[in-house]
Amino acid sequence: MDLDDTERRKNSTTEIAIGTTSGEEAASAATKCAASPGTQEGAEKKKRKRKRRNNKSRRRRTAAAKSSSPPAAVERNTDSSVSHQTNVGKGLKDTDSSDYSSPLRRPKSLLVEKTTSNGEIVYEYNSDQEVVDAYHKDLHKYQKKLARQQQLPTLKECNYARNITDWDNLNQKNAILDVAESVLRLSSSHDGKEINSCNGIIIEWDESDKSAIVVTSSQIIATKVSLDDWEDNNVYVPNAKVTAHLLDGTISDNLTLLYFSKHYEVAFFKLMGGSELQVASLEPKLEFGSEACVLAREKDLGLICRETKILALDPCDHQRNHYLFIGGSIPQSSTGGPLTDFNRKVVGMVVNALPNFAFIPSSIIITCFRLWQSFKKIARPHLGLKLRTVQFLDITHLEQLSRDFKIRDGLIVGQVSSESLAERNGFRTGDIIFSCQGETVLTISEFEGILLGICAKQFEEGKGLNDEVDVELGVYKLRKPARRRMVTLSVQLSDCMEAFDY
Repeated sequence: MDLDDTERRKNSTTEIAIGTTSGEEAASAATKCAASPGTQEGAEKKKRKRKRRNNKSRRRRTAAAKSSSPPAAVERNTDSSVSHQTNVGKGLKDTDSSDYSSPLRRPKSLLVEKTTSNGEIVYEYNSDQEVVDAYHKDLHKYQKKLARQQQLPTLKECNYARNITDWDNLNQKNAILDVAESVLRLSSSHDGKEINSCNGIIIEWDESDKSAIVVTSSQIIATKVSLDDWEDNNVYVPNAKVTAHLLDGTISDNLTLLYFSKHYEVAFFKLMGGSELQVASLEPKLEFGSEACVLAREKDLGLICRETKILALDPCDHQRNHYLFIGGSIPQSSTGGPLTDFNRKVVGMVVNALPNFAFIPSSIIITCFRLWQSFKKIARPHLGLKLRTVQFLDITHLEQLSRDFKIRDGLIVGQVSSESLAERNGFRTGDIIFSCQGETVLTISEFEGILLGICAKQFEEGKGLNDEVDVELGVYKLRKPARRRMVTLSVQLSDCMEAFDY
């Protein structure tokens, strides 16, 4: 072998070694071939030093990763108060120690697959007692965790059969959700005994002292309610303890009774403390025959939402003049809850008025609240009249009234209280009231609004409760000879329930 062959073999060996190593190792190998022994030793020291530095850096990164939470977990829990309120307020238990709960896995079955001698696959139960005990222990854990999981609002089965089920209009749903933020659950007790529970509607918020005004039914403080609204037999306990069950799951006893009206069956409370509460928008105008929703809350604050219709229906003989009515089956727990349209407006407050469900229109609630704000009292003239609405008559009777008397609206005198001033002034059953204080009246709600307006005017002039006021009524007498006349009744202002003598 000559010298040239030897050199070529060395070069070839060097090229093969370089080609089969990584870039760093190749560079190192090439350096070793070309460098002197002293240079190679310095390179080795640098390599070891670089390796130690890399190892230290790797250990620091590993330690940092172990001590820190995953970015997603940190981001998810930035609002810890919301997470806590969501779990605790809704009855969910925060049992997981980490940010992520372990996946739900059903324990492996005790059935064991076996193959017989002829190749057939069969299943047998594992008879190992230790395995069986472990299976039942894991199954118990699985069932408990499954039960907790099924309490999530996204997975919980709906138990409210009264709710709207075929609700495809998502804008309507969002509107109802907005109104629901103003609906609270209230409960009352006296001398350690529960009196009642109903709903409350937030109608005002005062930022200066962090307080809210809540309107509800006066039944919340009533220990006895008469079946006949015209009998003054209701028993109220104004000093009853009333508790508000707030939407974040907390309970507040900081409720003060401001005023309650026995006649109109409304009560106003002041709720102190807490964060800002959503205020409902009361709408004084309503349309008969229109669709609406009754909202209420169960004891666990679950929302009840029932679609209904505002009926053109007069009250029964034992019910108040100012009641308006809704159709359908309404839960008894709806008392005090709002009747809302699908435009985020509350048109009334629901009351349980057997044999059907009634509501007090928002126009009356608004006027009563303004009276209390201005004068700290609510009163009305007692006329001794039960009224009905002309426009609610059957179309045949309404057409006859229009044809014979040119009358299409007004209020029908349904009954006159015995020995009342109205009776002495010639008011009789079947007469029609077409005006009050010179204003045309179409509905009982309008009529009650005028009576409350008379009260406000008298209070402004310095008159008080039990003072006499003049109420001018336009009356159409249908009995022959039929005629129109104006009658002025001088009656007392009263904050009591109007009683009726038969």
